[in-house]
Amino acid sequence: MTASASSSPSSSSSSSSSSSTDQLKIVLIGDSATGKHCYLKRLTHNIFTTDTRTNDECDIISAKIKIDQNTDIPIQIFNIAGSQRGKTKIKQYFKNIDGYIIMFDITRGETYDNVIGWKNFIDSVNSPAKLPCLLVANKCDLELDDVLNVTMNSMENYCQAVGFSCYYKVSNMNNTNIKQSLQSLINEIMKQRIISPAKFPSMSLANTKQEYTLKVLVIGDIGTGKTALIQRYVSNTFAGAYRSTIGTDIAMKKIQYNDHTIVNLHIWDIAGQERFGIMTHLYYKRAAGCLIVFDVSKPPTLTNGAAKWKVDFDNKVNIDENTQVPCLLVGNKCDLLKEGIISSETQMTEFCQRNKFTRWYETSARDNINIGKVFLTLVEEMMQNIDTMKDVVKRRPSTVVDIQNMTPISNNNNRCCHV
Repeated sequence: MTASASSSPSSSSSSSSSSSTDQLKIVLIGDSATGKHCYLKRLTHNIFTTDTRTNDECDIISAKIKIDQNTDIPIQIFNIAGSQRGKTKIKQYFKNIDGYIIMFDITRGETYDNVIGWKNFIDSVNSPAKLPCLLVANKCDLELDDVLNVTMNSMENYCQAVGFSCYYKVSNMNNTNIKQSLQSLINEIMKQRIISPAKFPSMSLANTKQEYTLKVLVIGDIGTGKTALIQRYVSNTFAGAYRSTIGTDIAMKKIQYNDHTIVNLHIWDIAGQERFGIMTHLYYKRAAGCLIVFDVSKPPTLTNGAAKWKVDFDNKVNIDENTQVPCLLVGNKCDLLKEGIISSETQMTEFCQRNKFTRWYETSARDNINIGKVFLTLVEEMMQNIDTMKDVVKRRPSTVVDIQNMTPISNNNNRCCHV
């Protein structure tokens, strides 16, 4: 089974991966408006919603799958927006997964035509691994697209040829094959990983943890070490040389904030030249916190760079009209000689007060100095505002989906299709 890590704030310098996990990570993909969001609503809350909103990029749903009276399997389902296919930055969501679902709409033939593109895209990230994958034809309560009439009769052969583990026709409206389809994928994952359900610890609903997803921005001038700082925090690595970020890169880190709270950080690495463009208001959208980075050996990256980044950020992002989003000042490369204002603690304190930074830290991505402390401090400040940041925080209490009484999936590999 693929390893997934939860890290504690007290061990911020540790690696973000571990050797084992009891949680399954599943990706749900497919074209826009195929019903992915509604599928998850029906699965987790047994409701049908006519909400046709589209994801900004990715929604993450936490759930526990009850496979018998004493055993729950925790899973995370990453619902990828249909508009994101082919975009390099979403490849991060496809790494270290245990399986995936591709959904198409039987009333729109073009969404079926794009299935192979989605599959090739996700397989290219995980090659040479052959992950369990489920093909889902949604909206089977509606009339079939004329172009698909013939094709649907040979779906079993198609699944075997392309490499799908199994195939289901589902209906979110009528609740047809929703839980059964997910159960079949989990069965395939467990079979491939040679995992017995007994190996998963039972989890009580009384011990359910609250889970939040927070978007964090890391911004600052070119060459200040933003990418190196993020990589040191997320994977505890330092490469020495990094390419310049183009647009944005996104990294993810899960931390155990306290005994009952998990925080998923989506860390956006914004290119240094973006302050001079018109795209920052899009990148800043729904940010819950921010780190503004400068180079301690280059005073202009502070006085001309960080100061202007802060003004740009404050003008575009706030919690409410009286409260700014938490923003820390980070002086990176403290292993180098400090120059100018940066060498004076008094001047730095005045600079922070003048530019409305709550505090500042010196860090070194090379020597791993204060990296974890900076992110922990930012998380603590974000969590203080958690109840007021309703538009920027995704709150996900785990849900238990009971599939224990369902008919086991057949082991007959010659039959994968379910209507």
